[in-house]
Amino acid sequence: MRVHLLAQEPLLVRVLVGLPGNLKCDEAFQAEERDRLMEGAASTAKIFDGGDPESAAHESLAALVFALRGEDLAFDAVKIAKRADDVARSGAVAAVLGAMATHRDSERVQAAGAEALRAMAERSDHARTQLLKEPEEMLGRGGGVPALVGAMRANPDSAEVASAAGRALIAVAREKGEEGRRAIENARGREAIVAAAKKHPGEMSYADQAEELCAWLVAAF
Repeated sequence: MRVHLLAQEPLLVRVLVGLPGNLKCDEAFQAEERDRLMEGAASTAKIFDGGDPESAAHESLAALVFALRGEDLAFDAVKIAKRADDVARSGAVAAVLGAMATHRDSERVQAAGAEALRAMAERSDHARTQLLKEPEEMLGRGGGVPALVGAMRANPDSAEVASAAGRALIAVAREKGEEGRRAIENARGREAIVAAAKKHPGEMSYADQAEELCAWLVAAF
């Protein structure tokens, strides 16, 4: 699966076109879902050409989130994990971070971007590794972990951002060990995760994580 990265400005990315065509090859893909993605692709292209980059970024990220959810794969966990890893390896992590960096003031872009990163980070070690890269390796935009923490801090009232970004960070902390936790600590991510869980208890929680991880999180206070 390829994810094409189309840019109007240096780091204004669009994550989409090419995805629907590849999804047609999935055995469980239903025609109506393919049509929905194709419609989304056409809508995104129209908005992008019309000069509304924020809307284009949001539409593209929403389409990516839809694909990563795996409805067309009948929610088959193995197939969804493979898709997430394929998409991450195509360069989607950097593309999503670029869109989030370009539209820092757009809550819907931050929410959709964080959700796309969560979907990849929970299923792909490649995605988690990309999120830990140094800022200059992540298109000079601050790096993945700081971007997720920044989205949470900039949108404290958004349960969607809190849940998606927080769960992405927890995946990094859980699966990348000391390296992941150190990166999150350096970005003051532990405090952001705990604060989000307190503010949005119905959407964001770390109580179901391993005891060691819970102890690490609460050690921030």
